[in-house]
Amino acid sequence: TGGSGTTNSITAADIVLDDAQSWSAGGTSAHTLSVTSDVDNGGNDLTLEGVGTVSQSGVISGAGDTIIAGPGIARLAGANTFAGDTTLNAGTALIANNAGLGAGEFNVNGGVVQAEGTRTVANDMQWNASFAFGNGGAFDFTGDTTLGASLTTTLNNSNAVDISGNIANAGNTLTVTSTTNNALEISGILSGVGGLTTGGSAVVELTNDQTYTGATSVTGDSTLDIDATGSIDSAATVSGTALLTVDGETSESVTVSGGTVNGTGTIGDGDDDLTVEAGGAVAPGTSIGELDIDGDFTLEEDGVYEAEINNTAST
Repeated sequence: TGGSGTTNSITAADIVLDDAQSWSAGGTSAHTLSVTSDVDNGGNDLTLEGVGTVSQSGVISGAGDTIIAGPGIARLAGANTFAGDTTLNAGTALIANNAGLGAGEFNVNGGVVQAEGTRTVANDMQWNASFAFGNGGAFDFTGDTTLGASLTTTLNNSNAVDISGNIANAGNTLTVTSTTNNALEISGILSGVGGLTTGGSAVVELTNDQTYTGATSVTGDSTLDIDATGSIDSAATVSGTALLTVDGETSESVTVSGGTVNGTGTIGDGDDDLTVEAGGAVAPGTSIGELDIDGDFTLEEDGVYEAEINNTAST
């Protein structure tokens, strides 16, 4: 534990834990506890806590878990090999090494997940509560993720976050939101009977054939982009000033009560409909283009059909 506005360092050649320990950066957020030593956790849990920053750059090994208790920052910069899980309960997990989370599962129970530099994280993840992606470097999560509850992830990231591993929603709804038009790409497969909601000004791109069957809700000022290589097997609703871009395929009905649906893909699978209600709009193409509807198209009173005309061509 260190005092306000200071940096304390642990530089011993090796540290072996013979019991569970807590390492704390106390004082204020300006305090840093820097640990450059290699640590054998001896099968014991190591808790990183305090209002400041605990910066770990040696290698943590052993069978024990690492717990991030917050409310400050835990910087994981070592090429860690410990077999236990990493659990984020509060504060910020600042991942500064691709192996920073060790070899176990990454359990997210709240807080902020942030990258230092560009990080590829192979750990399987369990998301159990709402959390945020911090405004750091770019992430590619290649391990598989399971939702332990319906939750919201808030995008505060200005750099890319890609979930290229698969996500099992286990019957829960994943809500993605942002206040600053930040983006999340799901290039893996989201599966399960739960749904997907986009909100705020979040931008979510789906670049694979998604198999989840719960409701898809595009709300607020958000954007859901179904890429040309992507599809959903879920009924979708669009509201507010949101945008649903279908360059790939939806195999269920789409209802637009506000906002817009556009794109150059296909809506429906023979008996599914596109319904544009009052306040909603359909705008085929992403400029001039064709949006196929494999089913019925209903344009209700005060619904809008937008067609872009190439005014440079002869007519």
